[in-house]
Amino acid sequence: MRRAILLAIAMLILLVNSTAQMPTPHGVAGKVYNAVGAKQVITGTNFLVNDTNTSDFVRGKTGPQGGPGRYNVAIDGTDGDLIIVYAWNQTQWGNKTFSLLGDMDNMDVWLNNTRPSEMNVTIIYPQNNTLFNVSRIFNLTANISNIGGIAGTSCNANLTLSDNGSIFGPVSSILVALGTISYNSWAIVNFSLLTNLTGAANATVRAWCSSDGINFEHVDSHTVFNLSSQDIELPNVTLISPLNNTLNVTHSIQTFFYNVSDGSSISLCSLILNDIMAANNTSIIKNTLLNFTLRLASQTYNWSVNCTDTAGNKGTTSFRNLTINVQSINFANVAATNPIFLTAASTSTAWCNATVNNTVSFNATLFHETVFSYSPENNNSHYTNTTCSNNAGNYSCSFEIQYHANNGSWNCNLTSVNYDGDFNHSNASTNIQPLTAIDILPNVIDYGDLSAGQVSTLIPVNISNVGNVLLDLELFAYGSVPDDNVSLNCGVGNLTLESQKVTTNGSDSFDTMSNVSGVSNQPTRLNLSLQKRITDNSYNTTYWRLTAPVGPKTNCSGYVVFTAILK
Repeated sequence: MRRAILLAIAMLILLVNSTAQMPTPHGVAGKVYNAVGAKQVITGTNFLVNDTNTSDFVRGKTGPQGGPGRYNVAIDGTDGDLIIVYAWNQTQWGNKTFSLLGDMDNMDVWLNNTRPSEMNVTIIYPQNNTLFNVSRIFNLTANISNIGGIAGTSCNANLTLSDNGSIFGPVSSILVALGTISYNSWAIVNFSLLTNLTGAANATVRAWCSSDGINFEHVDSHTVFNLSSQDIELPNVTLISPLNNTLNVTHSIQTFFYNVSDGSSISLCSLILNDIMAANNTSIIKNTLLNFTLRLASQTYNWSVNCTDTAGNKGTTSFRNLTINVQSINFANVAATNPIFLTAASTSTAWCNATVNNTVSFNATLFHETVFSYSPENNNSHYTNTTCSNNAGNYSCSFEIQYHANNGSWNCNLTSVNYDGDFNHSNASTNIQPLTAIDILPNVIDYGDLSAGQVSTLIPVNISNVGNVLLDLELFAYGSVPDDNVSLNCGVGNLTLESQKVTTNGSDSFDTMSNVSGVSNQPTRLNLSLQKRITDNSYNTTYWRLTAPVGPKTNCSGYVVFTAILK
């Protein structure tokens, strides 16, 4: 019974919907006159026909067919809808209200009302898609004109920003009182904005007066789109001293003064000497006197400073020339141990030697090509010796190089200081060879006493990289001699290769662990990444299990051969 009721309701709804009238085009026509009994308005007079029930409307201009004041449109509506026809010129307006009934003509309108004030807003600057630099102030300028028929009184203009002022922050008020704007006159208004952040926003200016009435043209607001803010300016770097072509004959400690200004924060400034970065500064205070101080050997330099802001813009200066001509320190017989072979899990001694005259202090730094001579001490990349031995001007500097020092090109920088505190330096190149080596703890895997069919506990074996390259491991097992196809030799019977398994996952069960290869030329690869030591020693753990098969067995022993290979 309930089902039948629902069906009846559905049919009723269908019936009601089928009888609803849909809006259809209706013709509406008439003429617009200047006033009652006056002649028609001129061709091109504005009009608007609005169906207040359907919200459909048609805008247009009168004439010329049928007379200069003639209008003739089609509007979607239903008989009985309330229709309002508006017409206006610069100073007058009128309207006609009637109910829609078929196609209608002679719906004439008389411009017998004085048109109120009405504002027309045009943003003169900036245009759509304008890009600004951050931390800059600019004026948004708008023209506010009165296109109504009387003077506008108590007029105002207001600015709104789609970002609520987070990107473009107002410096001045966003509401400006304009006072009176005469008919057919205008006012220019400026809104001062600061680009606070990077991003984009839209800006809208709207104007109104207390004397406004009907808004015929709908031009009382204007929006500019996609005003964006980025750091697009290069930092402005200025060299202060030394002046160009300076000759320094008194000291080898040289200070370079400069300053920098920018809309963003400065992340880095660098001193460039002879096209090479000589020093960096990451603690930059803008618009203040900054400097780099270096010890320089006697020679001619060209120098400049470049600075990079947080947006990645780099500003640079032109080059200046500087000549240092202080009593020289002469180097001879400069040499370094080359190549340097490291010792697994230990240190190796390397030497940098030179013959130097006129010196009271001598030191050496040995550093990898990826760092600088002034970088901090690091057993992987940088060593310093300030206690080099001296035998009648023949200096010898030793370094105890750790096994994990970076392989590749190294440079030995030898520095000598004379009695006046001036210095000179020389360099020797060398190369640290790759070292492939591992350490295994424990070196014996003890599975304990196992009954037939019993699986041993999980035995961890730690593998440490005691070389200086990234490693992987390969391994194979044998009982007595390589490739004997057994994992353990038990005297009475042997254990098969399937009896001994390995994994790098301590939660694996025996069945999910991997067999260890018994073929020396086809070893099992563990796919590890044995990192070389950086700060603390690091290791990877392998896990081992053994199962004792049924059958007589005595003491069993075997071998596992680990081979370190490059990853």
